[in-house]
Amino acid sequence: MGSDRQREIEEALNEKWKGWIEKVYDETVALFAYRSFYRGVVDITHGNPNIPASSFFDALGVWYSTTQVIAVRRQTDLDQQATSLARLLSNMAANPSVATRARFGELFGKGERWQRHAQEQYDKYAGAGVDAIPAERYQQDLDEFLEVTRPIKDYVDRVVAHTDQRELTNAPTFEELNAAIELLEKLLNKYMVLLTATSVPSADPVHQADWKAAFRVAWLQD
Repeated sequence: MGSDRQREIEEALNEKWKGWIEKVYDETVALFAYRSFYRGVVDITHGNPNIPASSFFDALGVWYSTTQVIAVRRQTDLDQQATSLARLLSNMAANPSVATRARFGELFGKGERWQRHAQEQYDKYAGAGVDAIPAERYQQDLDEFLEVTRPIKDYVDRVVAHTDQRELTNAPTFEELNAAIELLEKLLNKYMVLLTATSVPSADPVHQADWKAAFRVAWLQD
């Protein structure tokens, strides 16, 4: 009876994690889409010397960077009510018996070729022949993510979300922001595979429509 109850608890927790990683996926895809649009506009302005300087572009940079740092900060949230990548990794580290080799194999069906692929993939996460990923491996991913995103989190906490009396010496750079975004993509792919057997090698959007069409016409009619 006890083992049945434990199995039910672990199944419920595994399903909750699937919901969390799907939420992280949606937010990460939006983050990458905004970066794609911003970079596209930068390319347009740099590629046309006839576009005059304008304070609008300064404002656009502020809007973009603020939106992005808040999105990254959201994924670092460890609050008990949060749904974030950091909370997912923390939860998985605390419950390493849930995402087992057997449960992972169930995502791939019973075909021999697919099961062989599942076992090889799980070996990369847990180690060859290990039945459950050691808690420290989840913790390593969490520690790396929190370290890379620390400049972003500090900036949002002290400057964007609050006016903090603690002086922030240096604002994060675009390089630090992009490093955080790239690591988020890497970890998203890893845990999407582990929890749903769905690979997301790139979160960069494939635009279905020509979004730059709006820039090929004159906006002002006077």
